[in-house]
Amino acid sequence: MRTWNHRARAIVAALAASLSLMTVIGPAAASTTPQRVTIVSDMTVRNNGEGDVNDGTFTTRGSALICGAGVVDDTRLVYISGPNASPYVLVVDKTFICDDETGTIYLRLLGRGTAGVETFTWVMLGGTWKYVDRFGLGNGSTVPIGGGVKNTYTGYIVH
Repeated sequence: MRTWNHRARAIVAALAASLSLMTVIGPAAASTTPQRVTIVSDMTVRNNGEGDVNDGTFTTRGSALICGAGVVDDTRLVYISGPNASPYVLVVDKTFICDDETGTIYLRLLGRGTAGVETFTWVMLGGTWKYVDRFGLGNGSTVPIGGGVKNTYTGYIVH
């Protein structure tokens, strides 16, 4: 009986220590609240042949959780309803590379459009270096400009 009492006390002490640690660590780990962000990218549309990717530059504002500028590439483009359908539906994966060398950010868009004007939802899937554990979501729009398009993303990023 005495052994059981000793084990019970050890278990209670371990649980109490774990609870104390969670009370201290929990708020620190979850202290970042979502930050509003706007991303604007000017993309050159390339459709010269197999493997061509759209590319461009981007700037951001509103959040310290993302770099201020860089370059962006479309790394995957899939038309769900076909490029000649109206309206068409597509999925686009984008890679944003920050000018300040803080890392790379991965976004996925699900869009719907007609005649080059699109609306989309986006999700930030994380990234490299500083952006490994960053996530976000929002919506946006695409409008034709010159030989390309301007994408405007609005939403939130969390750490």
